[in-house]
Amino acid sequence: MKKVLKKSFAVLLALICVMNVAVFIASAAVVASGAYGNNPEGDVKWTLDTDGTLTIKGKGEMEDIHNYYNWAGNYAPSIKKVVIEKGITRIGNNAFSGAFPYSDDYTWCCENLTEVHIPDTVESIGVCTFEKASKLEKIYYDGTITQWNAIEIGEKNESIANATVCCKGDINRDGKTNSTDAFMVLQHAVKIKMLASEESERADLNTDKKINSSDALFILQIAVGAK
Repeated sequence: MKKVLKKSFAVLLALICVMNVAVFIASAAVVASGAYGNNPEGDVKWTLDTDGTLTIKGKGEMEDIHNYYNWAGNYAPSIKKVVIEKGITRIGNNAFSGAFPYSDDYTWCCENLTEVHIPDTVESIGVCTFEKASKLEKIYYDGTITQWNAIEIGEKNESIANATVCCKGDINRDGKTNSTDAFMVLQHAVKIKMLASEESERADLNTDKKINSSDALFILQIAVGAK
């Protein structure tokens, strides 16, 4: 009887796992995809999933947008998160702003965008790129605060200035790189309190694949403006 119960329990657990995986896969299904801009053979591609995440990947510059939108129509209002992958060097003008006719009215493209992930390969952000992303709350940048400050940002991007920018070294993602983050790194280094995997990625400042006092010192240098 005990063996039967154990077997039944194991089968139930397996079914639950399968169901959870199925739900996870369904929640991240791609609903639209294509080439960015006017060139269908271009190096920059995009996909949009059912969670409202727009992922952009490729190499080089995202071209400037003029009166057309890759994700216009029914898709634009559903975009809540943008993930730009490493390799993109410039985010073009009007990439996530502008207006288009929708339901007998004008709807701002990506007006419900709240979160953007930007790689450290980006060197400039165009004019009006996030002009009407008024709900933008967080920008996650893969580089340091010094690298972020070196990015050329075009005019009419007030939403960037109003958002919290979380850079490498900002372990707790509060928009600041300071002694609190350095202390978290030191705790991890002496195994008092281990960092989560994504925190570890932001903690390896010198990219030596180790998290130790050198990274903590790097963070403190950033905090006082020495880096």
